[in-house]
Amino acid sequence: MLFRSATLAVSTPLALATMENQVKITELLVQHHADPNLRAKGLASAAMIARKEPEKYDDILSLFELGFVNHID
Repeated sequence: MLFRSATLAVSTPLALATMENQVKITELLVQHHADPNLRAKGLASAAMIARKEPEKYDDILSLFELGFVNHID
């Protein structure tokens, strides 16, 4: 199944949540064992999307690499 954003096709709900910078949704998916490295042929994984723009996705990268996000809200 492919999910389409305005400009990019992604292969997993986690990749879509990452692309949309939805930190809490991404956290929920990871807590339920979504794999940030999973991708379909020719499509970017959630981890690849986050690493492409580390300043924009810093909380999500922290989640993927450290396993948690320090929420300040």
